[in-house]
Amino acid sequence: MTPSSNHPAAAETGKWKYAATAVGLVLLVVTCAVGLGLADFAFDRGAVGEPVAKIASQLLFKSTDLQVSDPATTGAAGRPSKASAGGAKKGKKKGKRKRKKKSKPKPYDLASYKLTRELVDKYAKDNFITVSFGNLYYIGFIENWVRHLQEMGVTNYIVGAMDDEALKGLIDRDINAFSMSHSFPQSDFGWGSKTFYKMARRKIKLIKEFLEMGLDVMVSDVDTVWLQDPNVFFKKHPSLDIMTSTDALRTSSPTGQTLEDADKTREAYNIGILYFRSTAATKEFLNEWVRLIEADKDYWDQNAFNDLLRRDFKLGEGNQYFKAYGDRVSVGILPVSSFCNGHTYFVQSMPQSLGVEPYVVHATFQYSGTEGKRHRFRERMLWYDHPEYYAPDNGVLVYDADLPQELLDGGAFKGLRLELKDTKGHFDLVNHQLKQIRHAMGIAKALNRTLVMPKLFCGNDRWWAPHDGTIPGSAFERPFVCPLDHVIDVNVLVNRKYVDIREYSFLENQRTPREFRDSQALVRVCGPGEGECSGGDPESGPVVSLPPHLDDAQIKNHLASYSQYKVLRFDSMLNAFKGFSAPAEESEFRAVVEGMMGIWCCVRAPTGHIWYDMLWDVVPHVDKHNRKWDAPWEMKLGP
Repeated sequence: MTPSSNHPAAAETGKWKYAATAVGLVLLVVTCAVGLGLADFAFDRGAVGEPVAKIASQLLFKSTDLQVSDPATTGAAGRPSKASAGGAKKGKKKGKRKRKKKSKPKPYDLASYKLTRELVDKYAKDNFITVSFGNLYYIGFIENWVRHLQEMGVTNYIVGAMDDEALKGLIDRDINAFSMSHSFPQSDFGWGSKTFYKMARRKIKLIKEFLEMGLDVMVSDVDTVWLQDPNVFFKKHPSLDIMTSTDALRTSSPTGQTLEDADKTREAYNIGILYFRSTAATKEFLNEWVRLIEADKDYWDQNAFNDLLRRDFKLGEGNQYFKAYGDRVSVGILPVSSFCNGHTYFVQSMPQSLGVEPYVVHATFQYSGTEGKRHRFRERMLWYDHPEYYAPDNGVLVYDADLPQELLDGGAFKGLRLELKDTKGHFDLVNHQLKQIRHAMGIAKALNRTLVMPKLFCGNDRWWAPHDGTIPGSAFERPFVCPLDHVIDVNVLVNRKYVDIREYSFLENQRTPREFRDSQALVRVCGPGEGECSGGDPESGPVVSLPPHLDDAQIKNHLASYSQYKVLRFDSMLNAFKGFSAPAEESEFRAVVEGMMGIWCCVRAPTGHIWYDMLWDVVPHVDKHNRKWDAPWEMKLGP
C-alpha cells in the first residue's frame, strides 16, 4: 500500500525516492562515461572521485528538480504501466538530456562460417588442425572438449556445428567453429538411426575436405576428454599416413608412448579418434571410404573403415605399423593405455595402474547414452559444470557405504564357464549396495536434498554378449569400482528428475567450494536394539543420532534443525529408511526406483541377461516388468 500524500510516512518515502534516484543517476553518469570511452574517466581516485563527488552533490541538493517514478504507476523496468501511461505528473524539464538509443544486436553472419581454407588458416598451426563435430544437443560436450584443450594451450582446433543454433552457441562461447549443414536435427539422433548414418557420411566427406586443403588432421568425437596435446604423439611417427584408436582391451604399450603391436591388436579400429596425414595415398583411401558408404546407406562408416584397412593387411617393421589398401597406406594403432577407450580407463583404470598419463579418454563401452557418458566424466572429475552445480541450494546427502569383506571376496566369478547360478556372488554384492541407495534416495527426496551417489563395486564386468566374468580379451582385478551405468540406467535416473544426484567424487572435487564441503553434520543411525538414541543439539555440535526404520515424516522432524548444513553425512543407510507414510508417495517412490534399474549381461548357460531389482529385499513387491515377487528374490533371466 502506498502512503497518501498527507500521511507522515509520505514525506520520508519521498526523501528516499529522491536519494535513491540521485544515486542511480550518479551510477548512470559513470557508466555512460566509461561506455563512451572518455579518456579522462579512468577508474582511479583522481579521475573519477572528484567529478563524481561533484555530480553527486549537485544531484542530491537539487533532487526536487528530478522526476521520480512511483512503483505503483510504473512497470518492472521503470516505464509507465499501461494503466498509468500519460497520467503521471511531470516534474521540471530542467537539464533534460536525450538518451542514446540502444543499438540492436547484430544478426549472426552464419554465411561467414562456411568451411574454407581462409577460415581454417585462422586456427591451424604447423599445418595441423584438430576437428570435432556436434549439434545443439551436444553443446555441453563441445564446451567440455574445448575447455580441456584450452587448458593445455591448444588453440589449433575447430568444431563443426551441425545445425544453425549450435553454430550460434559456439559463436557466443568464442569457440572456433564452422558450419556443417542446415539439415541436421538439434536433438540426440541416437546411435544407428538414419540421421546417425547421414552424420557419419558427412563427417568423412569433411575429413576429405581438410586433407584437400593440404592439412594434416586429427578427428575426434566430442565425447572425449583431451589431457595432453595429441600432436606431440603424432609428430613421433612422421612416416605414417593414418593413426587410429581401437577397442582393444589389452595393451602392448605399458608406457603409453609407443604404438600398439599391430599383430597383437586385431580388435575393431575405432574411428572416434583418427589422424590423417595429407598425402596422395590418404586422399585415395578417403575417396574409396566415401564411395563405399555412399553405395550402401546402411553401411556403418566404422565397419567400412575396418574392412578397408584389412584389405591386403601386411605387417610393417617390428609390428609397429601395418600396410593396407593395396600397400598404399601405412597405419599405426594408438595405444589404449594412453589413448584410452571407455573400458581401459573407466573399468580397468589401466593408465592409473601403469602410472601412465593419458592423452585422451573416450566414453565408449558404456550403457546409458548421453547422460551415462556425462556421469562417467563427472565421476572421474573430467567434466566442467557451471559453478552452481557445485553448490546445490538445498545441500547434499551423502553416506558411508557398508561393504562387508565377505561380499567383496565372493563377488567375482573366476571359473571357466559362467552359468546362471555362478552370478550369485555378484548379485549379493551389488544388491547389498542397492538397498542402501534405495534408502538414501528416499531420505534425499524427503529432505529435498541432492543425493551424492556412492562408489559402486561390482564382481563381474558387463558387456553386450555372454562372457565369464570379464569381457574376452581383458584382464583386471575384481571386484572393481564400476561406473554407475553398469547397474543403473543413468539416462532414466537423470531425466526422471525425481531426485537430483551428484557423482561419488563430488565432495573430493576442488571445484566444490570449501565452505560448502566444510559445512557438514553427521547423522548417526542407531543400530537395532540399541539403547537410548537421544537425537542431538545443533548448537552443541553437528552430530545427531537417528533411530532406525523411520518414515519420511519422522526423518524430516528429527532433522529439521540441521537444514543449515550443506552436507548431511549418514554413517549408515542399512536401516535408515522405512518408506513414505503416504501410500501414494510410497507407490510413486517404488515405481521410480524400479524404473531406473539396468541389466547385467550376460550368462553363457543358459544365455541371457538379468535385471537388477532395487526392491529385491522387499516381499512382496512388483518389479520393473510387472512381475510379482511373493518369495525372496533370485536370479532370473529376461525379459
